Order: sequence, then structure tokens, then C-alpha cells
Amino acid sequence: MQRQHYVIALLIGWIYLATVTAIDGDCWQGVDCVTCGGWQGGIYGVPVCCAYCEKSGMALRPTSCDCLHNGDDKPKISGNSTIIDNEQLELKCNSIWGRSFTSYKWFRNGMVINGATNEMYQTINFKREGASHYFCQVSNGILTKTSDIVTVTALYLEKPKVVGKTEVEMYGLLILYCESHGVPAINSYEWFRNGKTLGNGLSVRLIVNTIYAGSFSCEVSNGIFKKLSDPVPVTVLFPSTPANLSATHLYKAGKLYVNWSEPVHTNGDVRKYELCHKLLNGDEGMNTNEHCHELDGKVTAMTIIGLRPFSAYQITMQAFYEEGLSQKAAINASTYEGVPWNVQNLSVNEPTSTSFEVEWDPPENIFGIFQGYTVEHSLANSESLEVGCQDIIQRSCKIDGLKPYTEYDVQVTVRNQAFKNTTVETFRTKTAVPSNVQNLRVNKSTSTSFELEWDPPENIFGILQGYTVEYSLANSESLEVGCQNTFQRRCKIDGLKPYTEYDVQVTVRNQAFKNTTVETFRTRTAVNLALIIGGSVGIVVFITLCFVAFYWFYFRTRRRKDKEMKNEEQEEEGSEIYDEGSMIYNELPEEGSEIYAVLPELSV
Repeated sequence: MQRQHYVIALLIGWIYLATVTAIDGDCWQGVDCVTCGGWQGGIYGVPVCCAYCEKSGMALRPTSCDCLHNGDDKPKISGNSTIIDNEQLELKCNSIWGRSFTSYKWFRNGMVINGATNEMYQTINFKREGASHYFCQVSNGILTKTSDIVTVTALYLEKPKVVGKTEVEMYGLLILYCESHGVPAINSYEWFRNGKTLGNGLSVRLIVNTIYAGSFSCEVSNGIFKKLSDPVPVTVLFPSTPANLSATHLYKAGKLYVNWSEPVHTNGDVRKYELCHKLLNGDEGMNTNEHCHELDGKVTAMTIIGLRPFSAYQITMQAFYEEGLSQKAAINASTYEGVPWNVQNLSVNEPTSTSFEVEWDPPENIFGIFQGYTVEHSLANSESLEVGCQDIIQRSCKIDGLKPYTEYDVQVTVRNQAFKNTTVETFRTKTAVPSNVQNLRVNKSTSTSFELEWDPPENIFGILQGYTVEYSLANSESLEVGCQNTFQRRCKIDGLKPYTEYDVQVTVRNQAFKNTTVETFRTRTAVNLALIIGGSVGIVVFITLCFVAFYWFYFRTRRRKDKEMKNEEQEEEGSEIYDEGSMIYNELPEEGSEIYAVLPELSV
């Protein structure tokens, strides 16, 4: 405790020495220490002179040695703290300190305003967003003083807006509000319908009938400004909406069956219905506009056709009466799956003579849940299909085991859960080596020539480019061309050697390949003309001699038979004279019997 008293005594002594050393200095604002009496005045009970006030950064009162402190020397803000939107704001920071080295700072909502370092603070085209709390701060490098807070208020009035449900059923409650803000606060509301005064108040509450349909607007005022809203149309709906509106898809693409019941609250018969539909999930660029149909007031069902398969539609319906119309009833419905579109760009990739890989792009629309692709093929114009790939997801399929240079009908079928669609294209495999010609033979042959014939190959496997016939002596490699690139299936070869074997080859060609068939044939033997003539003469002579001998033998035998017959006749008569005469008779013609025998034959 004694130590604490000792510290306090030392502190008082230091203050005393500091003030005594400053007594001889000049006082601020022209008051010297003699006038102040040297020790008069004080701060917190400690006696000081005017020099201490100056060194402490505080001002000395003009009429005494007391220093200004505890708020007596705070700056004060003056200016137009209430301002209209877009006008100029001017505030001044007033301080009793007159020194030239005093500095200024301005604050808005406790934050330093950048660039505001002068006694005056100005803002051109002041916005109401700038309305807030301002204060300023002055400093002479030793002591800093802050002003009281000044609230700057912006005067304005927003353009009012009519809000509320603007479609009301007949005899329903119409509630509209006039929405606006301003400073000072709005103190006046006025309502208008179709430009005529309707009443006063923040809101409008009316039980409506058809006469209340029209445009509503409101006007507000806060004593300084007055503003009018834009007009808002109000529709009176009569009667209530059609009841039990529903829609189901038919199991046919693009159709919806819609049915409904008559409105519950009516005031007379329904004159007509208006049923509208609009596509909800259309692709980019598709027509999603609303399409409407007018129906007789007694109808309670309709089938909408021509819709996009497997698509969502919004269906709305409204009833029309002689007076007014109902609100719209609305539902969403989806159509059934439809036939998918054809696959696109069906083509063959890298075909060979016995296979090709089929590729395609997906259909533009599946119109359902995709189930896969099936690829089938057959010979062109044949109904016997073979499956290449079945129920695949990828868009390619390789088909093997095909015939070279043969057209095939390839069909790709795309399926959804309910329907399918088939695309058919015809493709040809590549060329291959043709088959051999068949039945190569010699039709006519001499000792010096052949006339060859053959039947066509079983398969050309391409486009026939012709036949070439070449020949050589048997087992010789020196070929000569008999016929070249002929389309006839025959060829005559001349200038051959008699009774000689020749290798004959027939080559068949298509646009890419060829095949050669080889057979060996022999020419006929040669004939000696002199030998033929001599032989012919000998034959003629031989035949003539044989003929003469035959006739000689024939007539001699006949004469002997005639003689024997005559002898028998003479014996029967028994006449000796006849015997002698017959002897004479038999003897006489013997020398000319040949002439006798020949002459009758010639006469005949």
C-alpha cells in the first residue's frame, strides 16, 4: 500500500515539473499565463495553465484558462438531410477548431466514404439507396473528434402495381391490392375501373358478376408525390369448369380418348366447349402451339387424332355460356407407342466376295422404348430370310457365308415395345474367280483344223469380259491365240498338223479374275488321192467281173433245166422221131445259146 502511494506521488511530481517548464510559453488564442493567473483552471482536478491545454491538443476557452473537453469541441453537421430522389445532397462538417492543419473524414453507416476528405460532402443526383446515417470526423494530428450521427432521408414514391387473382368465377370474391412504397409513407389510395372512380383503400374486395369485368387501376399519394398504376384486366368466369376431365391413350399411335362431365355450378345450358391440346415434350423446332376444337355443349367425349406417338400432351377444356365462360380444366396425358421411323443411311462397310458388314444410323424417332435391332438377309427377290444378328443394341452387323458377286436383300428391323419397322436395301458381294467353262469339245475336226465349242461356267462371279482360246502342241509352252475376248462359245482353229495332239485352253474372264480350262485334242489323218482313185477303179472292175460271172452262172443253170424238161416230154410221147429231132434240136442252138439267153433278158 505504501508503494502505491509512492508511485502516485512520483506521477504528480512529473506532471508538476512538466507544467512548470511550460509556464513561460504563449497561450493559444492570445491568452497568456499572466492573465490566467498561472495556476488557475484544471483538468480532472489537476491544476494546469493554458500551455498544458495547447500541448494536450485541446483548445483554450477565449475567456478563461479552462480547456475545452468532453464534447464541448465536437464538430456539428449542417445541410439538407431530407432530399428528393435525383437532387443534390450537401452536408458540412463544422468545427470550432480554426487551425489550418485540421483534416476531415466522412462516414456512411459506419464505413469510410472514399474520397470524402473535405469540410463539404456533396452528391449529385442523389439516389434513395444512399439514404442512411452519416457522421464526420476532424483531427489536428494529436486529437480526433467525431460529430453526432445525422440521418439523411430520401423522399420518393414508387409507381403502384395492382396485384391479385384477376380471373374470378361468377359471384366469386375479387380481391385486389395496390402495392407501392414511399417516403413519407403513403396516406391516400384511390381505385378506378375502366377509368371511373371505384373507391378508396389499400385493397378492393368485391362479389363479382359479369358487370365487374374490365380494367382496374389504383392511384397512391404521400403528400409530396402522386402516381397511377397500369390498368389490369379482370375476367369474370361463368360457370364452373367441366368436371372429371380425363384422357386415356388408345392402343393405336397418335390417338387420345378424352371424356368429361358437365360443370357442377351452372346458370343455364352450356352453349359449347373448347378443347385444346399442346405438345409438351416436342423436339427443338417442332410445333408446340396449342390446337383447339369447338364442340357442341351436349358432347362429353372426343377422340383426338393425329398426335405424335409416345409423347406428352397438355389438354385444357373450357365451357361457354350465353353469359361468360368457365375457367379452364387442365390435365396431362401421353399417347401410346407408335411405329418407329426407319433406320437411316443403311450401308455396307468393306465388303468381300463372301461377306460384308452392314452399318446404319438410328431412326430419328423410336416412338417408344427401344428394344433392339434385327438384321436379316436373303438372295435378291427371295423370300427365304436368314438371320444375321438379332436384338442387338449396336448399329452394325457382319454377315458371312455369302456367294461372290451376288445381290442380297438386307433388311434391318428396329423395334419398340409395341411396333417395328423394317428398312430394306440391296447389296452385292465383290467379284471372285469364275468357274471353269463346261464341256469343252471339238465339234468339227479335219486333219488341219478344229472347231471348238463349250458351255458357259456355272458362275461368272462378276461381269463377263469374254473368252480367250489359245492352243499349243501337246506339252508345249508356246501358245498361240485362236480367238480373243470373244463372247461366242465357239472358236475355229486352222493351220494345224494332221494327226497331231494339241493342248487347247479356254480362259473365261470377269472384271477382276480369270479361270482357264485345258483339254487335249488330235487332228485327223491325211488321205493319198492316187491310192483312192486306183482303189476305186479296182473295185469297179471287181464288181463288174462279179456281175458277169453271176449272169453266166445264172443262164447256164437255166438252160440245163429247160433241157431236162423237154426230155421228159419226149419220153412221155414215146416217139423215136421226136428223140432224133430233139437231138438235132438240142444240138443246133448250142453254139448260140448265149445269144439266145441274153437277148430275151435285154428285151425285157
